[in-house]
Amino acid sequence: MSNITNSHDRFFKSVFSVKEEAADFLANYLPEGVAGILQLDSLELGAGSYVDEDLKESLSDLVYRVDTKSAGPALVYILFEHKSYPEPLIAFYLLRYMVKIWGQLIEQGSKGRLPPIIPLVLYHGATKWQVDRGFSRLVDHHPALQSFLPDFRFLYYDLGEYEEEDIRGEAGLRMTLVLLKLIFHPVELKERIRDILEMLRQMERTGRPDYGKKVMSYLISNQDKISHQDLMRAVEEVFKDIKEGDMPGFVQTWYQEGIQKGLLQGRQEGLQQGMQQGLQQGLLTEAREAVLDILESRFSAVPSPMAALINQLGDTAVLKKLRKKAATVETLEDFRQVMEQTCGN
Repeated sequence: MSNITNSHDRFFKSVFSVKEEAADFLANYLPEGVAGILQLDSLELGAGSYVDEDLKESLSDLVYRVDTKSAGPALVYILFEHKSYPEPLIAFYLLRYMVKIWGQLIEQGSKGRLPPIIPLVLYHGATKWQVDRGFSRLVDHHPALQSFLPDFRFLYYDLGEYEEEDIRGEAGLRMTLVLLKLIFHPVELKERIRDILEMLRQMERTGRPDYGKKVMSYLISNQDKISHQDLMRAVEEVFKDIKEGDMPGFVQTWYQEGIQKGLLQGRQEGLQQGMQQGLQQGLLTEAREAVLDILESRFSAVPSPMAALINQLGDTAVLKKLRKKAATVETLEDFRQVMEQTCGN
């Protein structure tokens, strides 16, 4: 999987694996009748992924369990399609993952009726989505055979079809959806980058610095969409009244360790070298946090010695291997052993 594809996956998961953000999205974008029967404050993030290894380059999933107000537990299945073009077989893939979820429940000893699953697709590609949302349309069949086909429709959200004033939710969710909407439109992104950074600055003031780190990591990982020079100019303009030592944490890692070095050297080659150092540092930080985020979402807390060791790793290839293992190991002890073997090699 390319770093660019990875960046969309990581950014989406870093935001929507936060219970409050997922609840905000569901409250604002589920059909009213569906949202009305769910107790969104009971959302619980499921462990692991149901996407097959051969599809990880194109699909990314998050599964939430949620209680209903009257009909028992339900599973909300959120699938993010991060390609720049629609996936014609998305309904088929969704059905595969739904069957996996139900199968896992049966293997775990579920004796009652299976819970419903609500499949959602959030799309932000550059081209218009023209794929039918019903599963039975994938099967070439005579009308007399219709009753023998499994069928369902998935909920679908194409951010390209939303005007910015129609994007709802709290500040963090709105900014996330706007950024995803713009990421495949570099001209518009360049025009709006100062607005996005200004939103980050406002969120920093209201106690949400975590968003800044996620957004900056996403931006520096998409240098083909927003150049380091354009990002640097926007950062300098938005934060020009802030002293270097008072820069928000989400700016300091990238700005001080990379761009600032280049500016102090006072040479064009120094600037480029500094920005590259900043990019590499940002990617390493992002890779470490991806491993820790997965472990924390699955096992609640990561022991301090393990977290310290992960934060000392400086090889993105090693971190990529650990990220995959973090999603599949059964216990933290298993992960510790994998980490010893991986780092030892």
